Amino acid sequence: MVIFVICLFVLGGFVKKKRHQIIHDGLAWADLTPSNRCLRYSTREYSAQLMGVLPGEDGLRWCKKKEITIHSVDFEKPGYCTVDAPTNPRIYGHWTVESNEPSCQTLWEDFQDKGCVAKGSKRRRIEAHMENHQPPWDNWREMCSTTPVDYGGYHFDQPNSCDHRGIFSGVWGVWFVKDESC
Repeated sequence: MVIFVICLFVLGGFVKKKRHQIIHDGLAWADLTPSNRCLRYSTREYSAQLMGVLPGEDGLRWCKKKEITIHSVDFEKPGYCTVDAPTNPRIYGHWTVESNEPSCQTLWEDFQDKGCVAKGSKRRRIEAHMENHQPPWDNWREMCSTTPVDYGGYHFDQPNSCDHRGIFSGVWGVWFVKDESC
């Protein structure tokens, strides 16, 4: 009798595992869509609808377990999942993609040397205009504060400060570069 119970237990676990695999294999992501806005430098959110969820199954639970490939990068699961409608719910997965997003790669141009910050400061003020910014979707502060640059033999992960100078002048980054002559 004990052996029979053990066999049923093992067989039950096998059947449950097989059932989960069949459900998982029947799921698919549809309509992978990039967000209009960039989250930060070279980063955009994508979303897709989870298709194939069987009636009576917990779609959010399955969403959190379904993998996807975006720009040749494998994602084991979404960053988070959402339900779109209370009746006939649609399940969506959302991913933060940090590769191959050229429209999210802002850059610095028109560098201007504004001179020494102050006599004896040993710092020089450099300003540059941010290009490839996509208003109105992108947050200019987030894009500015995450855009790197190489200037004057130095690498900067971001400016020391950001300045929005209006619709015609745009966004400017400000760096304080070490200069012993100041």
